[in-house]
Amino acid sequence: MSPPTPVAHDSAQGPESAHFLPIPSTKPQIVFVDTLENTQNIAKWDLWSSPALSSGEWHPSRTSPPFEVRSIENKGMGMVASRAIKAGELVISEMPTFVIRGTLEEPDLKQGIIHSAAWDLLAPERREALLSLANSFAPEDQAHVPGTHSTNWYHSSITERVEPDHALDVHSLYETLSRANHTCSPNVQYSFHWDIFSGQFHALRDIEAGEEISIQYWALLVDWEERQKDLVDHFRFSCTCGPCSLTGEARAQSDKRRTFLSDLADPPFEYGFSAAVLEDLRRALNGDTVPSISGEGTSPEETLAKVKQGLQYAEEENILAHIPRMQLWSAALLVQLGRKEEAKEWALKGRDGIIRVEGDDSYNAKYFAKVVRDAFE
Repeated sequence: MSPPTPVAHDSAQGPESAHFLPIPSTKPQIVFVDTLENTQNIAKWDLWSSPALSSGEWHPSRTSPPFEVRSIENKGMGMVASRAIKAGELVISEMPTFVIRGTLEEPDLKQGIIHSAAWDLLAPERREALLSLANSFAPEDQAHVPGTHSTNWYHSSITERVEPDHALDVHSLYETLSRANHTCSPNVQYSFHWDIFSGQFHALRDIEAGEEISIQYWALLVDWEERQKDLVDHFRFSCTCGPCSLTGEARAQSDKRRTFLSDLADPPFEYGFSAAVLEDLRRALNGDTVPSISGEGTSPEETLAKVKQGLQYAEEENILAHIPRMQLWSAALLVQLGRKEEAKEWALKGRDGIIRVEGDDSYNAKYFAKVVRDAFE
């Protein structure tokens, strides 16, 4: 495979303007949009010369995937389990087809000129697959191609180096992952794996055959009214999932549990596991003080009690991706309190939770396994 080469957009005004990187150079399966420097760096990644990609296995087919993509009433297309899926099981691993840096400053973005020009560089089957994705936006809001992007993108951090500090924050579109619909109690969690440049879904709990496979699109740790407003504003639909169908006292109790979880920490336990909590545990193990989750003036004992209450609420609300972070924070607090055996127990629960959320080959799972080994074994 010949080395990929960045291509300047027709309206590019310099190196900070949009540049395209189609990979591979012939019949491109992925196209990146970023500055000249970033696309030049990405083009040098050893990943693109790996045996699998050199042999053309960009979108490997699974002979028996545990799901099917089909029409779902009042939702359009979606993913439905074709067999029982166990908690922690890898549901799908897929490379993105379109990747654009989220903070790219480009006046032609909203008009769709940049997106359309980038998609035109893709192999025809890749471009058609993206064009077949849902577009929630009216023509007066956004042109069709950027509207499709806004409806379906995932946040990813991409890097050739393992350390997240060296990653670029991007928006990625997938041909299958982007078919998953939203729920306020998701049964799978999205994570991005740099070493194979793929997004993945892992099951957060057991999923029955015939059950829809759903993710979160936006913030979950807010009340019903705010969730509805966010989804209408950003995706142009009102949510009718189980939690959003509650009424009266049941809805009030659900709102109470979710806002309690949000108030536990700043930033809150929002988008599943965060590597930042590992640093809190490391600091505690090194004898440093970890700031109380619930603010200054709250003792570790009080905070620990709140976190344990939060764990119960997360289970009740079925927002399971948040649990590993709370388990690890509990371990950090227990270290502060000198209760190292209990801390180890909670740390191991957190480790197992990370594996369930992201798989045992993710950066976070590998990094935390090392933290646990160094600290407790």
